[in-house]
Amino acid sequence: MNDWPACGLLISPNFHGYGDAIAATIERRGIEMSHLQYPDADESLSKKLYYASLKLFKYSDLKKDIERLKLRRHSNLIDAFNEDVRRSVRETDPDFVLVIKGEFLRPDTVRWLRDETRVTTALWSYDELERLPYTAEGGRFYDNVYVFDPADTERFADNIVPSYLPLAHDGTKFDETTTEGPSIDVSFVGNLRDDRRRELLTHLASELDIDIQIWDSAWDWYNPFSVYRYRVKHRALGDRVNNQYVDHATINEIYNRSRICVNVHKSWKVKNGGPVGLNMRTFEIPGAGAFQLISDVPNIESAFEVGEELVTYDSKENLLDKVRYYLDNDEERERIAANGYQRAKDEHTFEHRIGVILDGVRNAYPERHT
Repeated sequence: MNDWPACGLLISPNFHGYGDAIAATIERRGIEMSHLQYPDADESLSKKLYYASLKLFKYSDLKKDIERLKLRRHSNLIDAFNEDVRRSVRETDPDFVLVIKGEFLRPDTVRWLRDETRVTTALWSYDELERLPYTAEGGRFYDNVYVFDPADTERFADNIVPSYLPLAHDGTKFDETTTEGPSIDVSFVGNLRDDRRRELLTHLASELDIDIQIWDSAWDWYNPFSVYRYRVKHRALGDRVNNQYVDHATINEIYNRSRICVNVHKSWKVKNGGPVGLNMRTFEIPGAGAFQLISDVPNIESAFEVGEELVTYDSKENLLDKVRYYLDNDEERERIAANGYQRAKDEHTFEHRIGVILDGVRNAYPERHT
């Protein structure tokens, strides 16, 4: 058992390269990995508008129904992908399969892994479960299930008790570094499609005469609505947006140049008042050694000490006040950033999360091989 597992198969999306980062983390432990990525199922603009109208008028608050519509539209693509999964398992004969999110893996494929192979399986669901109908239905067939949202520990059927496993940062990509170029007073890296993000950042941009910079592919000429939103309706915000995709190396540089990094969790997560799945920025900002000003959500204290390793805000006025305060108090801001950096490196890297998953894989070995 000391040299087991020797090889594995990762089935995942590769959004922003996170799938590759997880595979590389496992390989650094001497385990040979194959990586099967989810198919590209991007929707046309017309279909995105169609789904948006369903959410607005007919299917309000029923995200799972919208996702089922998408799955039906891509049924042929998904069928082919599930055949690829079976073929990959037969060809590579892995000791374990790690599935990330699981939105394209049909429940019958997961059941096949359980009943027809000797492969040990693990699921790490780091998206909202209500958006992943296949994941919710197929959860009972995995040996181990991990969720990034504490609320999802109660959303699986059939008496499944998942383990809470939050997101993390890739320590090979995010770290303190010496950067060139002028410092940035306040930065935000992430999409602006959420109303709350736009509201908070617009408020900062309107009230403060400081250097606020935002990175997001916010508009393009193929979508005139997006151009109108940021170049006309919300011009004060649009003027602060660097309208481009940025890779992890660039994001790490941005965080290192920033005096304050703002993190905004999405509207619906904050409104429900309960624990939320902490986003990647929660761990990447301190992982880069930067100061984080983050939405006040109940479970943030399970990851960092508020006031000592990061700072929270609970309204746009509170955010504004704290930006002003910490821009004027360099020593306190830098002390908090240093504490957050140490906590992120000690507890919140992909190495830590993969260690938990591999321990679960090894613990499941006797049951799967007797």
